[in-house]
Amino acid sequence: MGILDKITTADELAKEWNVTPQNVRIWCEEGRLEAKRLGREWAILKGQPQPTKIRPKIKLKGVKKAVGEFNNWQGPARIYLDRDNLSVWTNVYSDVNSWTEHQGDVVEIYNKLHMADNCNKTTMRELQEAAEQYILN
Repeated sequence: MGILDKITTADELAKEWNVTPQNVRIWCEEGRLEAKRLGREWAILKGQPQPTKIRPKIKLKGVKKAVGEFNNWQGPARIYLDRDNLSVWTNVYSDVNSWTEHQGDVVEIYNKLHMADNCNKTTMRELQEAAEQYILN
């Protein structure tokens, strides 16, 4: 059995689960399926259970943008949550000594402080879950 026998596409999985391919792609983007992006397509590990169709309890603004900026930035960065307006964002910095102070009910969820921390990445699902913990607790 080769590696290609262990993966499937969003279109194939959508047919199997009777959902739209877009729904499968969203689950991949959110980290709800074990998958890797290959250009514009997803290579999805076969044999995974179908994620529930239930959306997150709390609707956050800015999750996709915050995750993209955080994961793509090659230097120090922090992801913040504003609990008052339920939004998240990433601040990127030229050096670790230039952190920004924020007003209101703002908390830091993730950070990477040094170039060596570039392996610190997050998914939309992880960010959503972390934010929910800060909001609900």
